[in-house]
Amino acid sequence: TLMPSLEPSATPSLKPSSMPSSKPSSKPTLAPNATPSDIPSSAPSSEPTSMPSLELSVKPSSRPSSSPASKPSPGSSVCFACNNDNSPCSSIETTNKYYFSHCDAHKYIQCSESGQCLERECPPDTRWNDSVTTCDHEFL
Repeated sequence: TLMPSLEPSATPSLKPSSMPSSKPSSKPTLAPNATPSDIPSSAPSSEPTSMPSLELSVKPSSRPSSSPASKPSPGSSVCFACNNDNSPCSSIETTNKYYFSHCDAHKYIQCSESGQCLERECPPDTRWNDSVTTCDHEFL
């Protein structure tokens, strides 16, 4: 009967041993292993995973924040109006963007270069389409 040695052999064997080694090898394996590791890798993978993670990436706070939430970014599916609380024109975020969704789908917001907020009406049978920044036929 052969007894396992504590030292590695000078030449690799053709068959794997029945016992795992106590130390990792100095060289990576050539083929991937089908068994997942219990330890996360230190670098992100280059390919997306096929299954979403079930764990939260950030834990929600149990207390409200001391400062107000920031305004949603223009271009998102948020509606605006020309009042002090909800005008997109008074913010620095409007740089090079002058048209926004109004809370009434048959209207839109136009911002002047000086930051003035103007509510505009879409022509009959049209509604504001933020993705193309124009009034569009309702059935499209």
